[in-house]
Amino acid sequence: MKDSVLMFIKGDTVFRDKWHTEYRNKLVRDTVNVTDTMKVAVPYPVEKELSKWQSFKMDIGGIAIGVVVALLIIIGWLVYKRRI
Repeated sequence: MKDSVLMFIKGDTVFRDKWHTEYRNKLVRDTVNVTDTMKVAVPYPVEKELSKWQSFKMDIGGIAIGVVVALLIIIGWLVYKRRI
């Protein structure tokens, strides 16, 4: 921002406001100036496909998670039955 001198009269008083440097990030802005941007995801092609071994590991990993969840449910059910 540029250097500025502002003079205004209110009643019988003359006000002089002088400043040399005002940074834009410190100035109070009105909400009308605020803009909103939306980022739209743009699909892009995959550069390299997974190998057979990597695909196999992904499939087995999903199955392993399912087995662990099933075992936890069964163990929880057995503990519940023993307490009754």
